[in-house]
Amino acid sequence: MVGVGEAGDLLVGEEARNQFILYPERTVRSIKRRMAAAKRSNSPDTAYTPQEISAIILKRLKDIAERASGGRYAKR
Repeated sequence: MVGVGEAGDLLVGEEARNQFILYPERTVRSIKRRMAAAKRSNSPDTAYTPQEISAIILKRLKDIAERASGGRYAKR
């Protein structure tokens, strides 16, 4: 899940899931099902394509992996 917080910050994972309960209009889930569509997911102040939302999720996962490993992964 990905969401946009009240201050415009991006929320990913558990933070976005927690927000979904109160602000479902600012949170996107099941994005893989929308990948074929060109439609943007609209939030109050932003709009992202499914591909952009997937990139946000992957970046967050990369950041978590880098923190857990104590450094950056080498580019190939």
